[in-house]
Amino acid sequence: MRVGWTTNYSVSKTVSRFLHNWIVDLVYVLKTDTVIGNFANLQEAVENGYKFGGRAGISVFFEHDPQIRDEFEIIPETRFEDTFKDVVEGKTKFVFALSLEYAWAYCLSQGINENECGHVLSDSIMTVPLVVWTKKDSPFMRPLSMWLQRFLESGLLERDTVKPVTVRASRLSSDPTPLTRKQTVSCFLFLLIGYVLCIFEFCLENLKIKFLPKN
Repeated sequence: MRVGWTTNYSVSKTVSRFLHNWIVDLVYVLKTDTVIGNFANLQEAVENGYKFGGRAGISVFFEHDPQIRDEFEIIPETRFEDTFKDVVEGKTKFVFALSLEYAWAYCLSQGINENECGHVLSDSIMTVPLVVWTKKDSPFMRPLSMWLQRFLESGLLERDTVKPVTVRASRLSSDPTPLTRKQTVSCFLFLLIGYVLCIFEFCLENLKIKFLPKN
């Protein structure tokens, strides 16, 4: 009796853990970041009365859109940090064009969670490659190599070796749009398969205990 009880308990524990993992995965897949007041793109934010701007050097990236280009507000360096602070705290309705690393580093220094550091317009993210040219025997090579390694390890910089599949997966995971009907049905289908497999395994374990001779 003790052997049978121990086996049943172990099977039940395994099934519970398996079901728990399936439910957690399902909730993660169904979870979205859609929040009332967040906009899908920059054009929508501007049309809803949000001002848009940033440092003077970044305005050239928006010359292709006359409406955004003409309304681009250049923030002087003297009040850049104060303006950004007001935006993060919700005191000002403004869309900043700036580096994500700067925003997250500032929020981290102020003890603000990354998820509460504003809404990112995913369709407007630009990837800018970084190229550093130095002479072969330059005295800056050693400190530059050291700091580049630290930046890479901290996540502030990213090597240009990301595979297309990985990039596509990261873009899909950051999409705030709700799941489609087909995606939802697929999630529940996998959940149903998990339940069936768990029940099947549970029955096999009980049959094994019932018919196989005990030591």
